[in-house]
Amino acid sequence: VLDYEHDGKLLAKISFVNTTINFEEQKEALMRIVLVAISAIWFLGMVLFVYFYMGYVRPFHKLKNFAGEVARGNLDMPLSMTKSNYFGVFTESFDIMREELRRAKENEYKANVSKKELVAELSHDIKTPMTIITGYLDVVISGKYETEAEKDEYLKKAFNQVEKINGMI
Repeated sequence: VLDYEHDGKLLAKISFVNTTINFEEQKEALMRIVLVAISAIWFLGMVLFVYFYMGYVRPFHKLKNFAGEVARGNLDMPLSMTKSNYFGVFTESFDIMREELRRAKENEYKANVSKKELVAELSHDIKTPMTIITGYLDVVISGKYETEAEKDEYLKKAFNQVEKINGMI
């Protein structure tokens, strides 16, 4: 039993139950307990870090990379779906969106090709009647006709070609 005094006054009495254990041995035992507790907390922290990284952070990185590929126009790269994490539904939705964008891009390409073909066909189909019209009007303008009836005939033929073009459009 020890007396604890401060400024000459007795404040407390300290008693040690086991007098056979040395203070240094108690200090070492306490240090071992603290070291084991810190190790256990560090290990638990690492396990939680790996769990959150695999379950939350890594799926976000996959979505970010996927979004970058889609933004660059790579619509053929599928997004792997993992139903075991919380983002499985999101990944499925993003992959459906990618597939719809790919289909829309293909349809747009087909529509552009079809439009170009249509313009080329119309251009070809209109070119012949326009050449005929130009020829008839050149004759009328140049005055290389013999009678007014012949002039009227050239104008009538030119008009018929105009009607033919209107029928195409």
